[in-house]
Amino acid sequence: MKLSVLVTCYNQKEYIVEAIESILSQKVNFAYEIIIGDDESSDGSYELIKKKYSDYDNIKTFQLSRQDDGERNASIRASKLRVRLLESVRGEYFAYLDGDDFYCDNLKFQRQIDILDNPSNSDCVCCADDSYFYYDKDNIRKIAPEYLVSGKIPLKEYWYSLWFHASNCVFRSSIINTMPHQLLDKVFHDNIITFWALQSGSLYYQNVTTMCYRQAATNSIWTVNKEIVRHIRQIIGYDVCVKLNPKFWFCMYYRNRMSFEYLCVNRNKNFEDISSYVNLAKELNCKDTLFLVLFREQNLLKKVTIRIKHTLLSKICYLKAIKINRYNSKRIKKLL
Repeated sequence: MKLSVLVTCYNQKEYIVEAIESILSQKVNFAYEIIIGDDESSDGSYELIKKKYSDYDNIKTFQLSRQDDGERNASIRASKLRVRLLESVRGEYFAYLDGDDFYCDNLKFQRQIDILDNPSNSDCVCCADDSYFYYDKDNIRKIAPEYLVSGKIPLKEYWYSLWFHASNCVFRSSIINTMPHQLLDKVFHDNIITFWALQSGSLYYQNVTTMCYRQAATNSIWTVNKEIVRHIRQIIGYDVCVKLNPKFWFCMYYRNRMSFEYLCVNRNKNFEDISSYVNLAKELNCKDTLFLVLFREQNLLKKVTIRIKHTLLSKICYLKAIKINRYNSKRIKKLL
């Protein structure tokens, strides 16, 4: 088995067939499997999958019960589903695909695995490509910056300003046993998946667009969240990634500077419906997250320290952004 494609699904009956068909349409010269994990959908998604694909030998399905642990936080449940899928991998490589997204290039996997199989890329644990923000068939937009060319990308450069959706990536399965479950099981999401993987090696980028990241899905975990929840999730991600690799803390801060700014500006507000994320931050000992979301509970000295820290860092980030933009502008001019 060369590749395991891991598909997550929750109430995506409208999209899931397109996602699966985009995998089956791949033109490859190796054996692969599709493992579909359903988070106990209530819209008939799982029944549709079972009915349509029950005769496929290379498609396996399972369903997580929503009664097993009583967890209701959609973000945490999605993370647990991804971890469960990871435990089912049999392939030399693995890839994720969310059930509302789809591939738009049927040579995607063949090209990526040819790159990773090349001995000159043995240091790479991941091969990524570009994707579209997909609103509808007449409204799509490439995500990767125009200056980016195919080749290996240093972790530091990636983490300052680049982003590839996890569904754009193929990963070596050899990294699975490096998974720090206690830290990641409840936060195993897009950027964190990639950052965890890149602790074991380099990333190879191929400049071709192969996946559509759907933006109009009404039940997307990210889009249905309130703005405060999105920013808290980002800062929890910052804290978690700093635990994975402390030396990249400033890269992580710079990457999440807008979320830090939002929480700093709104530090004295009493937000509702964030208790599950506060509890998660406490469980994972996410100190920076807790300092900001529980700012009103800090003593005066701690409040002053927090404000000074983030004021200084925001100014440093502003100067760093100018430097990065100048550098990238020069790269674009060279390409032209």
